[in-house]
Amino acid sequence: MIVAADVLLWRNKKISSSVLALATAIWVFFEWLDYHFLTIVSFALVLGMVVQFVWSNFSNMLSGYGMCKAFEQYVPFFFAGNSMFPDMII
Repeated sequence: MIVAADVLLWRNKKISSSVLALATAIWVFFEWLDYHFLTIVSFALVLGMVVQFVWSNFSNMLSGYGMCKAFEQYVPFFFAGNSMFPDMII
């Protein structure tokens, strides 16, 4: 289990350096590039939506449906008998 003291005392060098690199990247975004927290969160959400959109389209194409069938939608069959419409009018 990772304890804060292990990270702060550099006992596990990979995790400590990762924490330092992440903190430095956050500092660069906020101070040097003048980003705001909401800007970064919005960018991450839009990027996530784009990745999900591309993933879903490519998974349909790679699963054997092809380009044309990837965008087809299923339309259920509905049978309306002859006695249905006169009953609706009355």
